[in-house]
Amino acid sequence: MALPIDIWAKKWLDDQREAGVTGLTVEKKKDGHHYVVKATSVWDKENKKVARAHGEYLGRLQPDGTFIKRARRTKVKVRTVRCSGIPNVLYWASSNLLPALMEEFPHHYKELIALAWTRVAYTGTLKAVREEWDMMDDVMNLRPSVGPDALSDVLHEIGADLASQQRFFSRLAVPESKDFAVDLSVCFSRAKGATLIKRGFNRFRLSYTQFKLLLICNRVTGMPISMRPIPGNLREMTLKYTLKEMGLEGCILVLDRGFFSYEIMKEIKGKEADFIIAAKRNSKAYNHITLGNMSFFWNKRSIRYGFGELDGLYWYRFEDIHMKGDEQSDALTKAGTELSFEGGKQGNIMICSSLKIPPVEIYRMYKGRESIEQCFDSGKNILSMDRTCMRDDDGIRGHLFVTFLAMRIRLEIARQLNEKKLLGKITPEDVLRKYSTVYKITSSDADIEYDIGTDLKKFDLLLGLNIYQSNRS
Repeated sequence: MALPIDIWAKKWLDDQREAGVTGLTVEKKKDGHHYVVKATSVWDKENKKVARAHGEYLGRLQPDGTFIKRARRTKVKVRTVRCSGIPNVLYWASSNLLPALMEEFPHHYKELIALAWTRVAYTGTLKAVREEWDMMDDVMNLRPSVGPDALSDVLHEIGADLASQQRFFSRLAVPESKDFAVDLSVCFSRAKGATLIKRGFNRFRLSYTQFKLLLICNRVTGMPISMRPIPGNLREMTLKYTLKEMGLEGCILVLDRGFFSYEIMKEIKGKEADFIIAAKRNSKAYNHITLGNMSFFWNKRSIRYGFGELDGLYWYRFEDIHMKGDEQSDALTKAGTELSFEGGKQGNIMICSSLKIPPVEIYRMYKGRESIEQCFDSGKNILSMDRTCMRDDDGIRGHLFVTFLAMRIRLEIARQLNEKKLLGKITPEDVLRKYSTVYKITSSDADIEYDIGTDLKKFDLLLGLNIYQSNRS
């Protein structure tokens, strides 16, 4: 309900008129304030007299006579709105890769960065890269060619340039760390016309075209240092080639039972390297190496072990009581009746090595292979590593090289989360989602500063990236 105009407000209006300011009027008091509006005179035909019409709102009066002008909003034509939070995080996570990438691929590193970043943040499919890249601020001022045809040519050229790929991988093998995990995985593909693609079977024993993927990880850092597709079952030849090209002489290779072969072990020893390799369940070593009475704790589990020498190599046998119970329960469930467990291999792992060191160290190094499983999981389930329809070998190799870059970038974010003890609560995708709320807005009419939220600044400080700890926009 409007109240009468206060005396001090009438006095202010009279003072304005005496000063020669006309066309103003003060509205009746509302909500404890007097509002000043621009008044105009109009002819009231019905009453046949001059009447005042209240027009534009100009501001409000304070009791001390202060006039507060209306805050006028300036219309600004916005030219572009792009996300700047995500590319800043990706730039931070790519910093260890950029020098080698720029040096080994001077003509294509811009397109490779665009492909890898969009793969991590969005989908990274060739037909969508242009739109996905345009959604992000070009924080490195790359201006890559992101058309589907241009990117397809880049993938084929990168896939054919095996020498540059090999030099790039070699630069990732840190000299001071000589502890590597090696494993193979199968990638199913419907691609036709590629010699890498061979006929195989999936886990349901259904025929399916596939290729194998050899991945090498630094077991200490958990980061992949090499990934290459191979045709068929070429473990021996591939490992020989890898030892020669990667310069892994003097290193320690940790391999799963799929690589168990005396030829492989002989080849590794011939390169003056050491190995830790799990034996197959039908290994004759189970008949010679028995479990002792000693045990140690591993992840709150009691691990019993035994040690022996056979065929000039060192053998370590471990038994996990919890795993033994699980395997026996699974076997009984499948059998549906009583079952005799002869041989005592349930819950046992037999490891062959060229090293004679404490069994707990051998077990620790072998269990450190979990990093390579995480890499495969990240590549297949998140980065679509095995969803390729490239028509030739070069296209497949180029696609996998981009996947490798995206894998390294994503794992770098995961490593930072793990260092800050946040990995169990937050995923790398959650990190990108939080930073996706930051935009860069450009206009030809005015300078626009984007206000970074307090919550994001706190998270940025907690994560340790320190991207938005200053007043940068």
